[in-house]
Amino acid sequence: MGRRVALEENQMSAVVYMRRALASLKAAELTLSIPFPAETIALSYRAMLMAARSILDLRGRRWDSEWEISEIFIREILPSLDLTKENQRALKVVKSLVEKVDNDTDEEADPLTAKACMSDASQFVGELRRILGKEQAEGKGDDGGED
Repeated sequence: MGRRVALEENQMSAVVYMRRALASLKAAELTLSIPFPAETIALSYRAMLMAARSILDLRGRRWDSEWEISEIFIREILPSLDLTKENQRALKVVKSLVEKVDNDTDEEADPLTAKACMSDASQFVGELRRILGKEQAEGKGDDGGED
């Protein structure tokens, strides 16, 4: 019974983080319309990160920081997913743009780049959402523990 409870908790957590990913996408759309391109890029990355976390949660993977979420997802989970080529690279690309805009005071975010990031995030989150739904329907997931 312990494994079943842990699996259900992982599934519930996965749903929560996918909802957060979708909310971040909506917020990115709003900031793009204002326009606040740096915020759009950051929120696009946040959406991608939350979607990646939903898959990690479903599979029972744990981490200590947001940096680890992207690193574990890219290194361990991404190769096992059947994502489009664009979505296989999207998280890395948007993450590097966020870091560049956040860390380089001379780097200005522009609306065209922000729109591209939001589009990448939307496609990435959509594809992970379909995978999450499929894996949950199939009862996949891992509680990360023993009986």
